[in-house]
Amino acid sequence: MDDFAPHVPAGAWQAMVRHNTGDGDVPNDDMWFVRKPMIPVLDTIWGMTQWLHHGWWEQAALLELMGYHVIQPTHLIKPTELFDHTHFLDNSWNVHKWDNPQPKYPRFQHATMWPDRAAIMREWAQQAQRWIRELY
Repeated sequence: MDDFAPHVPAGAWQAMVRHNTGDGDVPNDDMWFVRKPMIPVLDTIWGMTQWLHHGWWEQAALLELMGYHVIQPTHLIKPTELFDHTHFLDNSWNVHKWDNPQPKYPRFQHATMWPDRAAIMREWAQQAQRWIRELY
């Protein structure tokens, strides 16, 4: 299993994958690496109650703090200091089934928005067994 930390430059406060979606260019905090400078940011996110009923709640708050227009389509308006201290990982760290291109060996697969999450996770488990046989 590969570790996040060696893939994140020393000056980055956070790291995550950015997905190109129908909703726009969306940083995704579902696999989210944070360092100590993020503590005040996390406190601020917690207090951003205007996003409590948004489908992305904490992610919407984070995007606003990074300088994004949050309402879809999402796009970067003006990068903030937080954006400047963000490292974007390749999408193998947080793979959605609809990502294009699909990485050959995903590190983490994201089972959101599927009516039968258990079925998609079983499918991915079978894929992982095939990949292990290929790699080892």
